[in-house]
Amino acid sequence: MFIKEYISKDFPCFSLTDSIESARDTLEAFGYSHIFIKKSHHFYGALAEDFLYEEEGTLKDLEHQIERFAILEDNNIMDSIRLFYTFNANIIPVINKNEKYLGYISCEDIFQDLSKYPLFSESGAILTIETPARKYSMTEIANIVESNNSKFYGAFISHMSEDVIQDLLDKEIDLFFTFGGDGTIVNSLTFIENLEIPIVGVNTGRLGFLASFTKEEAFNELDSILKDDVKTSRRSVIEVISPEMEDFFPYALNDVTISRKETTSMITVDSYINNEFLNVFWGDGVIVSTPTGSTAYSLSCGGPIISPNNENFVITPIAPHNLNVRPLVVNDKVEIKFKVESRVPQYSLSLDSRLIHIETDKEIIIKKADFQILLVQPNNLSFYETIRQKLLWGKDKRN
Repeated sequence: MFIKEYISKDFPCFSLTDSIESARDTLEAFGYSHIFIKKSHHFYGALAEDFLYEEEGTLKDLEHQIERFAILEDNNIMDSIRLFYTFNANIIPVINKNEKYLGYISCEDIFQDLSKYPLFSESGAILTIETPARKYSMTEIANIVESNNSKFYGAFISHMSEDVIQDLLDKEIDLFFTFGGDGTIVNSLTFIENLEIPIVGVNTGRLGFLASFTKEEAFNELDSILKDDVKTSRRSVIEVISPEMEDFFPYALNDVTISRKETTSMITVDSYINNEFLNVFWGDGVIVSTPTGSTAYSLSCGGPIISPNNENFVITPIAPHNLNVRPLVVNDKVEIKFKVESRVPQYSLSLDSRLIHIETDKEIIIKKADFQILLVQPNNLSFYETIRQKLLWGKDKRN
């Protein structure tokens, strides 16, 4: 159910220099609600159909009507439903972490796929439960339904507050199972938040540093998992503090990345540790990763691998102008502050796979969150064995 599985590539992404007429003709041929626009080879935004009939000229004349919305290729298709609704769209652009346009997903394709699931395809009734938070668990609610000779197909949260969860699900659950790759586990942070519910990661992806169980192992060791006869690895979480993030989930399990937006020029990132000046990073950006994230984006940019029981952050520059600027390991009890200067008014800030754009005059502070993520692992699992296998150490035939 990942977005990358549903991408279509037959709808073009226009440039601001293209004519409104050509964009209008393309939109009429496809029957979609929006066209997509790129700028400097990066995705720029979307333009609703109605604006294409207001005037002639080039799309540059309609730049002030462009809306900024897109979805990352690693997101879940459930994330797209909010965008379809919010922007009254029947098509959503898909981008990667570097904001390159990859294609699109259509409302028809997504809902056609969802209709195959029993939650939507089976006949039955929708039961809405309004319950005080933490009074009922999913197991108890499912037992109530099934003890009355009914089948339980699924649940979703329709409203949540600190006092009441109007749903079939509250957060008092013992285990949280994920089926997918490491990205699925990383995204589970947005559901579990600070509840520290242990996560059982079943790896159906490719690499899988975090998803510790294969499908076969998950079934074979299910009794041990349910009896808590397994070990739990506690992983630190990053918190980002910024006035720009009031409505944005401010936590990341892997890493927080500052990167340039809509420019090929370098950005300048001033960095401070506990208000003491550290360095000015000239380049494409900076990554701050946890030990968990040290095998992700930071590693591909030359950062070190850190075992998960260490209490550290890694500050890794992205394509630094000065080659003597190297990754730095710091204690995770510090506060790291960044100030960004750029030729454009915004820069990109990604927290794991979620992206937000921040005004360059706004500082951000990064620190360790006051909660952790708990990963369930087999008793015989070794971190060093894992990286040896996943990174193919010792597999070089020349050895």
